[in-house]
Amino acid sequence: MTDVRGPWSRPQLEAFLYEATVPLRLAVRTPAEYPWIVPLWYVHREGAFHCATGRSADVVEFLEADPRLGLDVSTNE
Repeated sequence: MTDVRGPWSRPQLEAFLYEATVPLRLAVRTPAEYPWIVPLWYVHREGAFHCATGRSADVVEFLEADPRLGLDVSTNE
């Protein structure tokens, strides 16, 4: 995991990510260089996000072509 910035400590952030029941929003680039955002269910364990999607999903193809990404995990509160 990268450096923690913001009001939460690393343990607080880890607890939130472990307990959250919201999908993350994954931002990737399409082959045409357009941004593409897809919500995915995930689990966060040992500093890594494990997302659920199909092997043939477009997002898998896009990430194989360009592994750069952004993500957001947030609630409505």
